[in-house]
Amino acid sequence: MEKQENVFCLVHSFNMAKGEHIFFGKQVLAHIQKMEDTLEQRQVYNQSLDHFYTKNMGNFNSNLLHHFLHHLPWNNGKDYMLRYAPS
Repeated sequence: MEKQENVFCLVHSFNMAKGEHIFFGKQVLAHIQKMEDTLEQRQVYNQSLDHFYTKNMGNFNSNLLHHFLHHLPWNNGKDYMLRYAPS
C-alpha cells in the first residue's frame, strides 16, 4: 500500500487503484516543466499552465495527468488513460 501524503493526491489515488507504483509525482512535475519549456521555445508567452496545477504541491488537474500518462513510453495510448465512469 502506498503511503499517503498531503501532496500528489491524484497520483497516489491512481497508484492505489492500480495496486502498484506506476509513477511518482515528481515525474509529473518534470513533464509539466517540459511542457512549459516547449511553450517558451515556441514563443507562446500568453499561455500558462499555472491554472492546471500548484507548483511543488502536485495538486494536478486531471487533464495534466492524462497528458502525462499518454506520453509515457510504456503506454500504448489506451491502457492507462483516465476515463469518466458512465452515469
